[in-house]
Amino acid sequence: MTRYYVPFTHNSPSAVDIKGHRLVILASDPKELADNSNVFGNDEIREFVFEKNEEPAVLADIATQAKGGVVVAPPGISVSFMLSSLQRDLPWVH
Repeated sequence: MTRYYVPFTHNSPSAVDIKGHRLVILASDPKELADNSNVFGNDEIREFVFEKNEEPAVLADIATQAKGGVVVAPPGISVSFMLSSLQRDLPWVH
């Protein structure tokens, strides 16, 4: 089983805009998202549990709902580090 936590605002995945990229950050630890709720503006954190073979469809559904992309923070990497890395390394989209 795979388990991710996703920030949500008003029943939609909460996305952040980083250099023109609209991204939803998923984490394996809900505390990581709670600690960064000021960045996401979320009002809840939802748990998604699914079989590994369902992962592409689940991530695609989250991306579609958010009208953006999905980034999974690897276990052991903090969401704040992930956000700063994306801010530093992503190219601008115009």
